[in-house]
Amino acid sequence: MPIYEYACDACGTFDSIRPVARRDERTPCPDCGLLSPRIASGATVLLAQRGETMPAEEGAYGFRHQGGCGCCR
Repeated sequence: MPIYEYACDACGTFDSIRPVARRDERTPCPDCGLLSPRIASGATVLLAQRGETMPAEEGAYGFRHQGGCGCCR
């Protein structure tokens, strides 16, 4: 599962391993439990600044199977 970055209003940023299907759900801060939103970081921000997106065609980014399968949820 991928690692996403979240921002707690009280404690700051933290990382959480989440299924892709749940990446946009608020997740509890590990320190205080406050539900926190995901923030755009890393490659997402860099690509957005350049006006690019991640490749969408199957296999373009190294997966051995098509997205949306049981192991990606």
